Amino acid sequence: MAWVMPLNFGAEQFLLLCESAPQEVFGLVFSASSGGTGAVLAYVMDTSLGWSADNTVQPGAEEFVHIACTWDGSMIRLYVNGEEVSSGARTTPLDDIEHITIGSAPWTTDGGFVDDLRIYDTALSQAQIANLMTVPVE
Repeated sequence: MAWVMPLNFGAEQFLLLCESAPQEVFGLVFSASSGGTGAVLAYVMDTSLGWSADNTVQPGAEEFVHIACTWDGSMIRLYVNGEEVSSGARTTPLDDIEHITIGSAPWTTDGGFVDDLRIYDTALSQAQIANLMTVPVE
């Protein structure tokens, strides 16, 4: 989970990218959508190459938005400002993570701002996410 501010919605802007074996990736992405509104995408990609959860969100100019994503072993859930906005089935775990990139991807550096990034080793509940988004990191 993190507070994020995209710079623009003209192209994919990676907020978090975790890579394990070739073609196994977890990512949180801001992307342009057909209506010009920004979309938040959370995905786990393997050889099937697919998004697991997405949602349209339109933060104001220079406005931070709280984004969180959880996986409980069967579902990936996407949260915006403490509210669940999307989910998708995902049962296959990634192998051990080898690389983590924050605020960009190896092929792009235009990710915007990321603040207060937290990574947990368990799936948090919606209540926990809503509470933690108000508690600063010490």
